[in-house]
Amino acid sequence: MWEKYLYVALLDYRIQPAKDMPSPAKLLMGRKLRTFLPSHPGQLKPTFDVERARETLRKRQIIQNKYANKHATVLPVLHQNAKVWFKHKMKEPWKQGTIIQVGPQTHSYIIKGEDGGVFRRNRFHIRLH
Repeated sequence: MWEKYLYVALLDYRIQPAKDMPSPAKLLMGRKLRTFLPSHPGQLKPTFDVERARETLRKRQIIQNKYANKHATVLPVLHQNAKVWFKHKMKEPWKQGTIIQVGPQTHSYIIKGEDGGVFRRNRFHIRLH
């Protein structure tokens, strides 16, 4: 029977504030928790400033975006029948080939190699001949 009320008792214990500190539950949740003990509804509202946090997050995202795009470049679009160099495997040298199809996704090309093999490569792994 006492197991049923154990968590309620622990909650009541954890919401009690210390001498000059907020309660552990308030520090964790940012607001006073609701229990069976009576309290004013105004005390249950969060004291965390959401708008300030959003503005701080927005500033951080702008700075991250600036550094992430620092060396980003837009590669020119390639057309069908263009002679290109492409990577078959990352540690092997570049191979010659011809673009036989543009797509099916953005920056994706179907390439026919010199040996007759057909490969699908992203624009990043293709260089103009």
